[in-house]
Amino acid sequence: MSVQIQRIEKEKQAVDMQNIYKSLQQLQGTGCRVYEENIFTAVAQISKNAWAFSQMAPDQREIANFYFISGPDRAILIDTGYGLGSLKRLIRRLADTDGSEGTPVIVLNTHYHDDHCGGNAEFTDVRMHPYDLFQYEAERVMDRQMLMQPYSYFAKEDIQPAYRGPVKELSACEVIKLGGDHTIQVFHTPGHTAGGCSFYDRKNDLLFIGDIFIGISHKAKEQAEYFELKSVEAMLESLQNMRSVISDTCRICPGHGSYLCDVSLLEDAAEGCRRILDNPLAASEMHIPVPGGDLTLYRYEYGQFAMNYMLDAVYRKK
Repeated sequence: MSVQIQRIEKEKQAVDMQNIYKSLQQLQGTGCRVYEENIFTAVAQISKNAWAFSQMAPDQREIANFYFISGPDRAILIDTGYGLGSLKRLIRRLADTDGSEGTPVIVLNTHYHDDHCGGNAEFTDVRMHPYDLFQYEAERVMDRQMLMQPYSYFAKEDIQPAYRGPVKELSACEVIKLGGDHTIQVFHTPGHTAGGCSFYDRKNDLLFIGDIFIGISHKAKEQAEYFELKSVEAMLESLQNMRSVISDTCRICPGHGSYLCDVSLLEDAAEGCRRILDNPLAASEMHIPVPGGDLTLYRYEYGQFAMNYMLDAVYRKK
């Protein structure tokens, strides 16, 4: 490679990285900070001992949110983003500030998708609902560093490998103790995936919902017995169940978009689901090009809620 080409490549990498930083700041607000321990992650403190993390997708099209909570005896990492840089180093920096260095870290994955599990490999205690394990096992065999090759501005050491260790099963209504009176309650919230989970931190009054209403569709390679869990109908049940438990002042922490919303987001989502169930065709129709033809999706918006769905994913399968 000539010196001139090398110079052009380096300049392009610098521009790409600047775009990532700029987008993180613009989309997530001026309260975010990027630490030298992980330059790919924007950090915002959302409570005394809780932080929101945000990472830009390698193709720079969207941002994934994930969260860190430090308790007296153990800490919780809710999802691990795209797996860029070292979360372990970043957490150590934050835990030092909170006076709880060295506490064990439990990873709770809201679901199996790579933008939420990409950094799992740095940790040894990883947990997920069993209904998502089939898909996770199938997808984590991929070489993540090879998938990142098109994005030349990442060095090899910036990309976490796929997690190869055991995954513990989460169960609905499980309560995870962080020490003292600090607990995390697990909700099984199928919809986006069959094994989707949300987590309620009662002490901080925070509800972490992952991608619960990002979109619903079925994949042929998924286990058929889980299809009935991936529906608007099942999602509405999940939303109503969580709303009956959380407080009126609870703050909602989604997996994409703003990392902190008020409880009205959940209420808008529930009403949006009810309206879809009343009339699934009262939505914008979209045709997405896929190999072999077009995929027909419907998009419904109500208040702060917006979701894409397939017609065969509206009602539970009988």
